[in-house]
Amino acid sequence: HSTIDKPKVFRKPRNNFQTIVDIKPTGSSWMLVSNNEAVFRDVFRRLTNPTKIQAVETLAAQTAFTAVMKQTKLGEHDAQVRWFVDPFGYMELAQKIRDDEAVSKVARNDFAKNLAKAGFDAFRGIGGRVGLMAGEHELLHRTFIYARKSNEKNAQKVFDLFDFNVNQSQPLDVPRWVPKDASSLIMGNWNTQKALSSVGHFVDAQNSPGFFKRMLNDLKLEPNLQFDVEGVVQQFGNQFFAAAVTERPITNSSERVIIGCKLSGKQKFVFDNLSRANPDARVIKLGGMDVIEVDSTREPEDGDEIPDFDIEIELEDELEDDLEEEEEEVRFQLFEKRYILVIEDHILICNDKNYLRKILGKRKSVLGEAADFQLVKSALAKLTDDKKIAWRQFGRLDLTLETNYEMMRRNEMASSQTMLARVINRIFAKQAEAKARQEGKDVDKEAIRKQELDGATLPANFAEAIAPYLGPTGGVLEIEDGGWRMTGVMLKKPAAAKLAPAKTGQSDSEN
Repeated sequence: HSTIDKPKVFRKPRNNFQTIVDIKPTGSSWMLVSNNEAVFRDVFRRLTNPTKIQAVETLAAQTAFTAVMKQTKLGEHDAQVRWFVDPFGYMELAQKIRDDEAVSKVARNDFAKNLAKAGFDAFRGIGGRVGLMAGEHELLHRTFIYARKSNEKNAQKVFDLFDFNVNQSQPLDVPRWVPKDASSLIMGNWNTQKALSSVGHFVDAQNSPGFFKRMLNDLKLEPNLQFDVEGVVQQFGNQFFAAAVTERPITNSSERVIIGCKLSGKQKFVFDNLSRANPDARVIKLGGMDVIEVDSTREPEDGDEIPDFDIEIELEDELEDDLEEEEEEVRFQLFEKRYILVIEDHILICNDKNYLRKILGKRKSVLGEAADFQLVKSALAKLTDDKKIAWRQFGRLDLTLETNYEMMRRNEMASSQTMLARVINRIFAKQAEAKARQEGKDVDKEAIRKQELDGATLPANFAEAIAPYLGPTGGVLEIEDGGWRMTGVMLKKPAAAKLAPAKTGQSDSEN
Protein backbone atom coordinates (compact mmCIF):
# COMPACT_ATOMS: atom_id res chain seq x y z
CA HIS A 1 0.00 0.00 0.00
CA SER A 2 1.09 3.63 -0.34
CA THR A 3 2.64 5.36 2.65
CA ILE A 4 0.39 7.70 4.61
CA ASP A 5 2.46 10.33 6.46
CA LYS A 6 -0.54 11.49 8.47
CA PRO A 7 -2.80 8.58 9.28
CA LYS A 8 -6.37 9.10 8.23
CA VAL A 9 -9.35 7.58 9.97
CA PHE A 10 -12.09 6.21 7.75
CA ARG A 11 -15.49 5.68 9.29
CA LYS A 12 -17.44 2.81 7.79
CA PRO A 13 -21.14 1.87 8.12
CA ARG A 14 -22.32 0.39 11.44
CA ASN A 15 -19.75 2.40 13.42
CA ASN A 16 -16.66 0.60 12.14
CA PHE A 17 -13.35 2.49 12.13
CA GLN A 18 -10.24 1.69 10.16
CA THR A 19 -6.91 3.27 9.30
CA ILE A 20 -3.41 2.47 8.08
CA VAL A 21 -0.64 3.61 10.40
CA ASP A 22 3.07 3.94 9.58
CA ILE A 23 5.25 4.16 12.69
CA LYS A 24 8.49 6.07 12.33
CA PRO A 25 11.41 5.67 12.49
CA THR A 26 11.00 1.86 12.35
CA GLY A 27 8.80 2.03 9.27
CA SER A 28 6.46 -0.73 10.49
CA SER A 29 2.86 -0.54 9.31
CA TRP A 30 -0.42 -1.59 10.87
CA MET A 31 -3.98 -1.67 9.67
CA LEU A 32 -6.55 -1.12 12.42
CA VAL A 33 -10.22 -2.07 12.24
CA SER A 34 -12.60 -1.72 15.18
CA ASN A 35 -16.32 -1.36 15.85
CA ASN A 36 -15.71 0.67 19.01
CA GLU A 37 -14.39 4.20 18.85
CA ALA A 38 -12.91 4.27 22.37
CA VAL A 39 -10.95 1.05 21.78
CA PHE A 40 -9.88 2.26 18.36
CA ARG A 41 -8.52 5.55 19.72
CA ASP A 42 -6.72 3.79 22.57
CA VAL A 43 -4.86 1.43 20.22
CA PHE A 44 -4.25 4.28 17.81
CA ARG A 45 -2.61 6.23 20.64
CA ARG A 46 -0.28 3.34 21.44
CA LEU A 47 0.81 2.88 17.85
CA THR A 48 1.49 6.55 17.23
CA ASN A 49 3.23 7.07 20.61
CA PRO A 50 5.05 3.75 21.25
CA THR A 51 7.58 5.29 23.63
CA LYS A 52 4.81 6.36 26.00
CA ILE A 53 3.27 2.90 26.43
CA GLN A 54 3.39 1.78 30.06
CA ALA A 55 4.41 -1.85 30.63
CA VAL A 56 1.58 -2.39 33.09
CA GLU A 57 -1.04 -1.68 30.40
CA THR A 58 0.29 -4.30 27.97
CA LEU A 59 -0.88 -7.87 27.60
CA ALA A 60 2.71 -9.10 27.81
CA ALA A 61 2.86 -7.89 31.42
CA GLN A 62 -0.16 -9.94 32.55
CA THR A 63 0.60 -13.04 34.66
CA ALA A 64 -1.96 -15.20 32.87
CA PHE A 65 -0.55 -14.36 29.44
CA THR A 66 3.05 -15.04 30.41
CA ALA A 67 2.08 -18.34 32.10
CA VAL A 68 0.22 -19.52 29.00
CA MET A 69 3.02 -18.56 26.62
CA LYS A 70 5.62 -20.26 28.83
CA GLN A 71 3.70 -23.54 28.94
CA THR A 72 2.96 -23.65 25.21
CA LYS A 73 6.41 -23.28 23.69
CA LEU A 74 6.98 -25.64 20.76
CA GLY A 75 10.60 -26.32 21.61
CA GLU A 76 12.85 -25.68 18.63
CA HIS A 77 9.88 -25.18 16.30
CA ASP A 78 8.41 -21.84 15.31
CA ALA A 79 4.75 -21.02 15.86
CA GLN A 80 2.81 -19.41 13.02
CA VAL A 81 -0.13 -18.69 15.31
CA ARG A 82 -0.28 -17.51 18.92
CA TRP A 83 -3.57 -16.84 20.68
CA PHE A 84 -4.90 -15.90 24.11
CA VAL A 85 -8.31 -15.33 25.68
CA ASP A 86 -9.25 -13.88 29.04
CA PRO A 87 -12.39 -16.02 29.61
CA PHE A 88 -14.12 -13.73 32.08
CA GLY A 89 -13.22 -10.61 30.17
CA TYR A 90 -14.75 -12.19 27.09
CA MET A 91 -17.91 -13.31 28.91
CA GLU A 92 -18.43 -9.87 30.44
CA LEU A 93 -18.02 -8.25 27.02
CA ALA A 94 -20.41 -10.74 25.36
CA GLN A 95 -23.02 -10.20 28.04
CA LYS A 96 -22.69 -6.41 27.78
CA ILE A 97 -23.19 -6.58 24.01
CA ARG A 98 -26.17 -8.88 24.45
CA ASP A 99 -27.74 -6.57 27.02
CA ASP A 100 -27.20 -3.53 24.78
CA GLU A 101 -28.82 -5.27 21.80
CA ALA A 102 -31.72 -6.79 23.76
CA VAL A 103 -35.17 -5.47 22.88
CA SER A 104 -36.30 -5.85 26.48
CA LYS A 105 -34.19 -4.04 29.06
CA VAL A 106 -35.40 -6.19 31.97
CA ALA A 107 -32.49 -6.82 34.31
CA ARG A 108 -31.15 -10.38 34.18
CA ASN A 109 -28.74 -12.35 36.31
CA ASP A 110 -25.12 -11.46 35.64
CA PHE A 111 -23.97 -14.91 34.54
CA ALA A 112 -20.26 -14.04 34.46
CA LYS A 113 -20.44 -12.41 37.90
CA ASN A 114 -22.24 -15.42 39.39
CA LEU A 115 -19.65 -17.81 37.94
CA ALA A 116 -16.86 -15.68 39.37
CA LYS A 117 -18.44 -15.73 42.82
CA ALA A 118 -18.78 -19.51 42.58
CA GLY A 119 -15.01 -19.83 42.09
CA PHE A 120 -14.65 -20.01 38.31
CA ASP A 121 -12.60 -16.82 38.38
CA ALA A 122 -9.74 -19.21 39.16
CA PHE A 123 -9.51 -19.53 35.37
CA ARG A 124 -7.39 -16.57 34.37
CA GLY A 125 -6.54 -17.36 30.77
CA ILE A 126 -6.44 -19.87 27.95
CA GLY A 127 -4.21 -19.76 24.91
CA GLY A 128 -1.60 -21.52 22.90
CA ARG A 129 0.60 -21.82 19.84
CA VAL A 130 0.23 -23.58 16.51
CA GLY A 131 3.15 -24.63 14.33
CA LEU A 132 2.87 -25.80 10.72
CA MET A 133 5.46 -28.12 9.17
CA ALA A 134 7.13 -28.40 12.58
CA GLY A 135 9.95 -30.89 12.18
CA GLU A 136 8.52 -34.39 11.77
CA HIS A 137 4.98 -33.09 12.25
CA GLU A 138 2.59 -31.70 9.69
CA LEU A 139 1.07 -29.73 12.55
CA LEU A 140 2.05 -29.25 16.19
CA HIS A 141 -0.09 -27.35 18.68
CA ARG A 142 -0.15 -26.66 22.39
CA THR A 143 -2.87 -25.15 24.54
CA PHE A 144 -2.68 -24.22 28.21
CA ILE A 145 -5.54 -23.44 30.57
CA TYR A 146 -4.13 -21.29 33.34
CA ALA A 147 -5.93 -21.52 36.68
CA ARG A 148 -4.86 -19.61 39.77
CA LYS A 149 -4.32 -21.81 42.82
CA SER A 150 -6.17 -20.71 45.95
CA ASN A 151 -7.11 -22.03 49.36
CA GLU A 152 -10.55 -20.49 48.98
CA LYS A 153 -13.33 -23.09 49.20
CA ASN A 154 -15.04 -21.98 46.00
CA ALA A 155 -11.82 -22.13 43.99
CA GLN A 156 -11.11 -25.63 45.31
CA LYS A 157 -14.52 -26.74 44.06
CA VAL A 158 -13.46 -25.72 40.56
CA PHE A 159 -10.38 -27.92 40.73
CA ASP A 160 -12.50 -30.77 42.10
CA LEU A 161 -14.82 -30.44 39.10
CA PHE A 162 -11.90 -30.89 36.72
CA ASP A 163 -9.99 -33.49 38.72
CA PHE A 164 -8.52 -35.37 35.76
CA ASN A 165 -6.28 -37.41 38.00
CA VAL A 166 -3.22 -39.33 36.84
CA ASN A 167 -3.48 -42.96 37.96
CA GLN A 168 -0.19 -44.76 37.41
CA SER A 169 -1.62 -48.02 38.81
CA GLN A 170 -4.39 -47.99 36.18
CA PRO A 171 -2.81 -47.09 32.82
CA LEU A 172 -4.87 -45.86 29.88
CA ASP A 173 -4.92 -49.05 27.81
CA VAL A 174 -7.18 -49.45 24.79
CA PRO A 175 -10.25 -51.49 25.89
CA ARG A 176 -10.92 -54.79 24.11
CA TRP A 177 -14.19 -53.52 22.65
CA VAL A 178 -12.53 -50.74 20.63
CA PRO A 179 -12.29 -51.92 16.98
CA LYS A 180 -8.96 -51.78 15.17
CA ASP A 181 -10.50 -49.72 12.35
CA ALA A 182 -11.70 -46.98 14.73
CA SER A 183 -11.62 -43.50 13.24
CA SER A 184 -11.03 -41.88 16.64
CA LEU A 185 -10.51 -42.74 20.29
CA ILE A 186 -10.49 -40.67 23.47
CA MET A 187 -9.65 -42.16 26.87
CA GLY A 188 -8.94 -40.58 30.21
CA ASN A 189 -9.34 -40.32 33.96
CA TRP A 190 -11.93 -38.17 35.74
CA ASN A 191 -12.90 -38.23 39.40
CA THR A 192 -16.67 -38.13 38.88
CA GLN A 193 -17.49 -38.32 42.59
CA LYS A 194 -15.70 -35.03 43.22
CA ALA A 195 -17.19 -33.61 40.02
CA LEU A 196 -20.77 -34.33 41.08
CA SER A 197 -20.23 -32.60 44.41
CA SER A 198 -18.78 -29.59 42.62
CA VAL A 199 -21.67 -29.45 40.14
CA GLY A 200 -24.02 -29.19 43.11
CA HIS A 201 -22.02 -26.27 44.47
CA PHE A 202 -22.24 -24.35 41.19
CA VAL A 203 -25.92 -25.13 40.62
CA ASP A 204 -26.67 -23.80 44.11
CA ALA A 205 -24.64 -20.67 43.33
CA GLN A 206 -26.90 -19.96 40.33
CA ASN A 207 -30.10 -20.71 42.28
CA SER A 208 -30.25 -21.08 46.07
CA PRO A 209 -28.43 -23.08 48.79
CA GLY A 210 -29.54 -26.71 48.83
CA PHE A 211 -31.22 -26.50 45.39
CA PHE A 212 -29.12 -29.29 43.82
CA LYS A 213 -29.47 -31.65 46.79
CA ARG A 214 -33.26 -31.25 46.80
CA MET A 215 -33.38 -31.93 43.07
CA LEU A 216 -31.38 -35.17 43.42
CA ASN A 217 -33.48 -36.26 46.39
CA ASP A 218 -36.72 -35.67 44.46
CA LEU A 219 -35.41 -37.68 41.51
CA LYS A 220 -34.61 -40.52 43.89
CA LEU A 221 -37.98 -40.48 45.69
CA GLU A 222 -40.23 -39.90 42.67
CA PRO A 223 -42.06 -43.24 42.15
CA ASN A 224 -41.93 -43.03 38.35
CA LEU A 225 -38.15 -42.50 38.29
CA GLN A 226 -36.42 -43.63 41.48
CA PHE A 227 -33.19 -42.43 39.89
CA ASP A 228 -30.36 -42.41 42.44
CA VAL A 229 -27.88 -40.13 40.67
CA GLU A 230 -25.36 -40.10 43.53
CA GLY A 231 -25.54 -43.87 43.90
CA VAL A 232 -24.90 -44.44 40.20
CA VAL A 233 -21.97 -42.01 40.04
CA GLN A 234 -20.39 -43.71 43.05
CA GLN A 235 -20.12 -46.90 40.97
CA PHE A 236 -18.13 -45.22 38.21
CA GLY A 237 -14.51 -46.32 38.09
CA ASN A 238 -13.29 -42.87 36.97
CA GLN A 239 -11.94 -44.06 33.63
CA PHE A 240 -13.78 -43.12 30.44
CA PHE A 241 -13.52 -44.02 26.76
CA ALA A 242 -15.17 -42.86 23.53
CA ALA A 243 -14.55 -44.36 20.09
CA ALA A 244 -16.01 -43.68 16.65
CA VAL A 245 -16.11 -45.92 13.57
CA THR A 246 -17.14 -45.31 9.95
CA GLU A 247 -19.17 -48.17 8.47
CA ARG A 248 -19.53 -48.75 4.75
CA PRO A 249 -21.27 -48.19 2.44
CA ILE A 250 -21.36 -44.51 3.38
CA THR A 251 -24.88 -43.37 4.26
CA ASN A 252 -26.34 -40.65 6.45
CA SER A 253 -26.09 -43.04 9.42
CA SER A 254 -22.61 -44.53 8.84
CA GLU A 255 -21.13 -42.96 11.96
CA ARG A 256 -20.93 -45.42 14.85
CA VAL A 257 -20.07 -44.08 18.30
CA ILE A 258 -19.29 -46.18 21.38
CA ILE A 259 -18.86 -44.59 24.82
CA GLY A 260 -17.62 -46.62 27.77
CA CYS A 261 -16.94 -46.20 31.46
CA LYS A 262 -15.34 -48.58 33.92
CA LEU A 263 -17.49 -49.60 36.87
CA SER A 264 -16.31 -50.40 40.36
CA GLY A 265 -19.33 -52.52 41.35
CA LYS A 266 -23.14 -52.87 41.68
CA GLN A 267 -23.71 -53.39 37.98
CA LYS A 268 -27.38 -54.37 38.34
CA PHE A 269 -27.99 -51.26 40.46
CA VAL A 270 -26.54 -49.05 37.71
CA PHE A 271 -28.55 -50.83 34.98
CA ASP A 272 -31.85 -50.61 36.85
CA ASN A 273 -31.42 -46.90 37.59
CA LEU A 274 -30.52 -46.02 34.01
CA SER A 275 -33.46 -48.00 32.65
CA ARG A 276 -35.81 -45.86 34.74
CA ALA A 277 -34.08 -42.53 34.13
CA ASN A 278 -35.38 -41.78 30.62
CA PRO A 279 -39.03 -41.70 29.53
CA ASP A 280 -38.01 -42.98 26.07
CA ALA A 281 -36.23 -46.05 27.49
CA ARG A 282 -37.24 -49.70 27.37
CA VAL A 283 -35.31 -52.92 27.99
CA ILE A 284 -34.75 -55.23 25.01
CA LYS A 285 -32.78 -58.45 24.46
CA LEU A 286 -29.54 -58.38 22.47
CA GLY A 287 -27.49 -61.54 22.17
CA GLY A 288 -29.26 -62.93 25.21
CA MET A 289 -28.40 -59.87 27.32
CA ASP A 290 -30.59 -57.06 28.62
CA VAL A 291 -29.95 -53.76 26.83
CA ILE A 292 -31.56 -50.39 27.48
CA GLU A 293 -32.91 -48.88 24.26
CA VAL A 294 -33.50 -45.12 24.31
CA ASP A 295 -35.33 -44.15 21.14
CA SER A 296 -36.27 -40.47 20.94
CA THR A 297 -38.20 -41.13 17.71
CA ARG A 298 -40.40 -43.91 19.08
CA GLU A 299 -44.08 -43.16 19.52
CA PRO A 300 -45.43 -44.33 22.91
CA GLU A 301 -47.43 -47.55 22.69
CA ASP A 302 -50.65 -48.26 24.55
CA GLY A 303 -49.89 -48.41 28.23
CA ASP A 304 -46.35 -47.21 27.57
CA GLU A 305 -46.88 -43.62 28.60
CA ILE A 306 -45.23 -42.45 31.77
CA PRO A 307 -47.67 -40.70 34.13
CA ASP A 308 -47.17 -37.05 34.91
CA PHE A 309 -45.33 -36.28 38.09
CA ASP A 310 -44.37 -33.23 40.06
CA ILE A 311 -40.97 -32.58 41.57
CA GLU A 312 -41.19 -30.13 44.43
CA ILE A 313 -38.29 -27.76 43.78
CA GLU A 314 -38.27 -24.08 44.58
CA LEU A 315 -37.15 -22.17 41.50
CA GLU A 316 -35.78 -18.68 41.24
CA ASP A 317 -38.39 -16.43 39.54
CA GLU A 318 -36.19 -15.83 36.51
CA LEU A 319 -35.34 -19.52 36.11
CA GLU A 320 -39.03 -20.40 36.34
CA ASP A 321 -39.84 -17.88 33.60
CA ASP A 322 -37.12 -19.35 31.37
CA LEU A 323 -38.46 -22.87 31.89
CA GLU A 324 -41.99 -21.75 31.01
CA GLU A 325 -40.69 -20.20 27.78
CA GLU A 326 -38.93 -23.45 26.83
CA GLU A 327 -41.68 -25.79 28.03
CA GLU A 328 -42.82 -26.73 24.53
CA GLU A 329 -39.34 -26.98 23.02
CA VAL A 330 -38.41 -30.42 21.71
CA ARG A 331 -35.53 -31.92 23.64
CA PHE A 332 -32.29 -32.05 21.69
CA GLN A 333 -30.68 -35.50 21.48
CA LEU A 334 -27.14 -35.95 20.18
CA PHE A 335 -28.24 -39.39 18.92
CA GLU A 336 -31.70 -40.45 17.83
CA LYS A 337 -31.16 -43.82 19.48
CA ARG A 338 -28.90 -45.05 22.26
CA TYR A 339 -28.26 -48.60 23.43
CA ILE A 340 -26.89 -49.03 26.94
CA LEU A 341 -25.31 -52.26 28.15
CA VAL A 342 -23.67 -53.15 31.46
CA ILE A 343 -21.20 -55.96 30.90
CA GLU A 344 -18.29 -57.23 33.00
CA ASP A 345 -16.69 -54.09 34.48
CA HIS A 346 -17.92 -51.60 31.86
CA ILE A 347 -21.01 -49.68 30.92
CA LEU A 348 -21.23 -49.21 27.14
CA ILE A 349 -23.39 -46.77 25.20
CA CYS A 350 -23.69 -47.13 21.41
CA ASN A 351 -25.78 -45.32 18.81
CA ASP A 352 -26.47 -48.47 16.77
CA LYS A 353 -27.94 -51.77 17.97
CA ASN A 354 -26.31 -53.98 15.33
CA TYR A 355 -22.89 -52.45 15.86
CA LEU A 356 -23.15 -53.00 19.60
CA ARG A 357 -23.90 -56.66 18.86
CA LYS A 358 -20.75 -56.88 16.73
CA ILE A 359 -18.36 -55.46 19.28
CA LEU A 360 -19.67 -57.72 22.05
CA GLY A 361 -17.89 -60.64 20.40
CA LYS A 362 -14.48 -59.01 20.59
CA ARG A 363 -11.94 -60.63 22.88
CA LYS A 364 -9.05 -58.27 22.31
CA SER A 365 -8.56 -54.91 20.64
CA VAL A 366 -5.55 -54.55 18.33
CA LEU A 367 -5.91 -50.80 17.77
CA GLY A 368 -3.09 -50.20 20.24
CA GLU A 369 -0.80 -52.35 18.07
CA ALA A 370 -1.62 -50.52 14.82
CA ALA A 371 1.36 -48.85 13.12
CA ASP A 372 -0.24 -45.39 12.94
CA PHE A 373 -1.38 -45.55 16.58
CA GLN A 374 2.15 -46.42 17.70
CA LEU A 375 3.71 -43.73 15.52
CA VAL A 376 1.46 -41.03 17.00
CA LYS A 377 2.08 -42.30 20.52
CA SER A 378 5.84 -42.23 19.94
CA ALA A 379 5.71 -38.67 18.57
CA LEU A 380 3.80 -37.46 21.63
CA ALA A 381 6.16 -39.25 24.00
CA LYS A 382 8.98 -37.00 22.79
CA LEU A 383 6.96 -33.91 23.65
CA THR A 384 5.27 -34.82 26.93
CA ASP A 385 5.79 -36.48 30.32
CA ASP A 386 3.97 -39.80 30.61
CA LYS A 387 3.72 -39.41 34.39
CA LYS A 388 1.57 -36.29 33.98
CA ILE A 389 -0.83 -37.58 31.29
CA ALA A 390 -4.50 -37.87 32.31
CA TRP A 391 -6.16 -38.09 28.86
CA ARG A 392 -5.14 -39.46 25.46
CA GLN A 393 -6.64 -38.98 22.01
CA PHE A 394 -6.01 -40.71 18.68
CA GLY A 395 -7.65 -40.08 15.33
CA ARG A 396 -7.52 -40.96 11.66
CA LEU A 397 -8.60 -37.78 9.92
CA ASP A 398 -9.47 -39.51 6.66
CA LEU A 399 -11.90 -41.88 8.36
CA THR A 400 -13.20 -39.21 10.75
CA LEU A 401 -14.13 -36.79 7.95
CA GLU A 402 -15.27 -39.22 5.26
CA THR A 403 -18.94 -39.55 6.23
CA ASN A 404 -19.48 -35.80 6.65
CA TYR A 405 -17.57 -35.15 3.42
CA GLU A 406 -19.78 -37.55 1.48
CA MET A 407 -22.94 -36.08 2.98
CA MET A 408 -21.73 -32.60 2.03
CA ARG A 409 -20.85 -33.71 -1.51
CA ARG A 410 -24.25 -35.35 -1.99
CA ASN A 411 -26.01 -32.28 -0.52
CA GLU A 412 -27.46 -34.51 2.21
CA MET A 413 -25.77 -32.91 5.22
CA ALA A 414 -29.05 -31.44 6.46
CA SER A 415 -30.60 -34.93 6.76
CA SER A 416 -27.48 -36.70 8.05
CA GLN A 417 -27.44 -38.32 11.49
CA THR A 418 -23.77 -37.71 12.27
CA MET A 419 -23.01 -35.80 15.48
CA LEU A 420 -21.69 -32.81 13.52
CA ALA A 421 -24.77 -32.67 11.31
CA ARG A 422 -27.17 -32.89 14.24
CA VAL A 423 -25.36 -30.07 16.06
CA ILE A 424 -25.37 -27.88 12.93
CA ASN A 425 -29.05 -28.59 12.34
CA ARG A 426 -29.76 -27.64 15.93
CA ILE A 427 -27.96 -24.30 15.52
CA PHE A 428 -29.81 -23.48 12.29
CA ALA A 429 -33.13 -24.50 13.86
CA LYS A 430 -32.61 -22.16 16.81
CA GLN A 431 -31.72 -19.31 14.44
CA ALA A 432 -34.82 -19.98 12.34
CA GLU A 433 -37.01 -20.02 15.45
CA ALA A 434 -35.56 -16.71 16.67
CA LYS A 435 -36.11 -15.10 13.26
CA ALA A 436 -39.67 -16.41 13.11
CA ARG A 437 -40.45 -14.97 16.53
CA GLN A 438 -39.12 -11.57 15.49
CA GLU A 439 -41.31 -11.65 12.37
CA GLY A 440 -44.34 -13.02 14.21
CA LYS A 441 -44.41 -16.20 12.11
CA ASP A 442 -44.69 -19.89 12.89
CA VAL A 443 -41.78 -22.21 12.13
CA ASP A 444 -42.13 -25.81 10.96
CA LYS A 445 -39.93 -27.72 13.42
CA GLU A 446 -40.29 -30.93 11.38
CA ALA A 447 -39.02 -29.36 8.15
CA ILE A 448 -35.58 -30.43 6.89
CA ARG A 449 -33.41 -27.43 6.18
CA LYS A 450 -31.80 -26.85 2.82
CA GLN A 451 -28.02 -27.33 2.76
CA GLU A 452 -26.40 -23.89 2.51
CA LEU A 453 -23.36 -24.98 0.49
CA ASP A 454 -23.56 -26.83 -2.82
CA GLY A 455 -21.20 -29.79 -2.59
CA ALA A 456 -21.81 -31.08 -6.13
CA THR A 457 -18.44 -29.82 -7.38
CA LEU A 458 -16.40 -31.58 -4.68
CA PRO A 459 -14.21 -34.50 -5.87
CA ALA A 460 -16.25 -37.71 -6.00
CA ASN A 461 -13.43 -40.10 -5.06
CA PHE A 462 -12.59 -39.23 -1.45
CA ALA A 463 -10.05 -42.06 -1.13
CA GLU A 464 -7.90 -40.69 -3.96
CA ALA A 465 -8.54 -36.96 -3.91
CA ILE A 466 -8.72 -36.19 -0.18
CA ALA A 467 -7.69 -39.08 2.10
CA PRO A 468 -3.96 -39.21 1.14
CA TYR A 469 -3.54 -35.67 2.50
CA LEU A 470 -5.06 -36.39 5.90
CA GLY A 471 -2.71 -38.11 8.33
CA PRO A 472 -3.29 -39.65 11.75
CA THR A 473 -3.49 -37.30 14.71
CA GLY A 474 -3.18 -37.53 18.47
CA GLY A 475 -3.05 -35.52 21.63
CA VAL A 476 -2.64 -35.73 25.38
CA LEU A 477 -3.74 -33.72 28.41
CA GLU A 478 -1.08 -33.17 31.06
CA ILE A 479 -1.66 -32.01 34.62
CA GLU A 480 0.72 -29.13 35.31
CA ASP A 481 1.23 -26.75 38.21
CA GLY A 482 -1.20 -23.94 37.58
CA GLY A 483 -3.41 -25.67 35.02
CA TRP A 484 -3.81 -28.18 32.24
CA ARG A 485 -1.73 -28.45 29.08
CA MET A 486 -2.87 -30.08 25.85
CA THR A 487 -0.35 -31.13 23.21
CA GLY A 488 -1.42 -32.40 19.80
CA VAL A 489 0.22 -33.49 16.57
CA MET A 490 -0.69 -34.46 13.03
CA LEU A 491 1.77 -36.60 11.14
CA LYS A 492 3.33 -35.46 7.92
CA LYS A 493 1.60 -36.50 4.71
CA PRO A 494 4.15 -39.10 3.53
CA ALA A 495 3.92 -41.00 6.82
CA ALA A 496 0.15 -40.61 6.84
CA ALA A 497 -0.23 -42.00 3.33
CA LYS A 498 2.06 -44.93 4.07
CA LEU A 499 0.26 -45.94 7.25
CA ALA A 500 -3.35 -45.14 6.31
CA PRO A 501 -5.70 -48.14 6.66
CA ALA A 502 -7.43 -49.57 3.61
CA LYS A 503 -10.36 -47.50 2.37
CA THR A 504 -12.27 -50.32 0.67
CA GLY A 505 -13.73 -53.63 1.71
CA GLN A 506 -15.44 -54.61 4.92
CA SER A 507 -14.82 -52.98 8.26
CA ASP A 508 -12.92 -54.89 10.95
CA SER A 509 -16.14 -55.62 12.79
CA GLU A 510 -17.47 -57.52 9.78
CA ASN A 511 -14.38 -59.69 9.20
